[in-house]
Amino acid sequence: MKFAIALIVMILSVHTVQAQDAELIISPSKCVALNKGQVCYQTLTITMKAPLQNEFCLFMGSQSEPLQCWQAVEVAEYRYRFASEKSVEFRLVGDRGQALSNSVVNVAWVYKQSRKRNRWRLF
Repeated sequence: MKFAIALIVMILSVHTVQAQDAELIISPSKCVALNKGQVCYQTLTITMKAPLQNEFCLFMGSQSEPLQCWQAVEVAEYRYRFASEKSVEFRLVGDRGQALSNSVVNVAWVYKQSRKRNRWRLF
């Protein structure tokens, strides 16, 4: 009985370590638009590392359809043409539906408000 409990604890701890070892690296991690509310365009390089996974998929935001899936690969790279006016989270999901890793692309602005035209003149 004690052996069975110890075995179950070991299996669960190994599964947790595997999920923690997964990485999702996005470069660049920030996109800068000129004015607040403008769409920011950037080509992202997304690198995934998911050791000992049979299959894993990359999801963006709350979308239910994956951007890309891979099988029997420990490291994969994906290029994505990012276009958004707000920050977006990318998720790496394993073959059993478990979240392996996530990363956020932050959107920032040079100007918070649009520039107002001066109403006075010198001449």
